[in-house]
Amino acid sequence: MKTEDQEETCRYMNMFSNSRTPYHLVNWVISQGEVIRDVDAPLNSTPASFIEWCVSLEEQGLKVLTVTIPTLTQQV
Repeated sequence: MKTEDQEETCRYMNMFSNSRTPYHLVNWVISQGEVIRDVDAPLNSTPASFIEWCVSLEEQGLKVLTVTIPTLTQQV
């Protein structure tokens, strides 16, 4: 039997899997005309790898996140 946390995790994973957000973000990145490594990496990825990809875009100079990486690390 699954715990409540496991069920919630499964719901979030299913929502992410069915989301078109990675697809739209890849298209947006391509439309920016930037040369980005691994531009299609988030397709068929996990939420964690998607976040890592967004951070990678930031490190390559493309602003994706609404907060800066130093701000995020200070919060952790």
